[in-house]
Amino acid sequence: DALKQDSRVEEVLVYGVPQKYGTTIGMKLVGDFSSVEEIINLCMEVLPPFQVPSNIELVDCLPKNGSGKLSRREIS
Repeated sequence: DALKQDSRVEEVLVYGVPQKYGTTIGMKLVGDFSSVEEIINLCMEVLPPFQVPSNIELVDCLPKNGSGKLSRREIS
């Protein structure tokens, strides 16, 4: 929700990425950004350090199911 306060952010999908010793945070974001570095800077401004995702992707659209809801099943 903190990221959605920025007018450049259209949609965000945050998910866990299993690792050998725990889980890291992944994020796919649709918005008006020219680089992932801009998104990292935004995250560092509005989130505590432990919540800044380690895997960030800037995408054109997020996967949705038949009813238009975000589909976590198609995360890769």
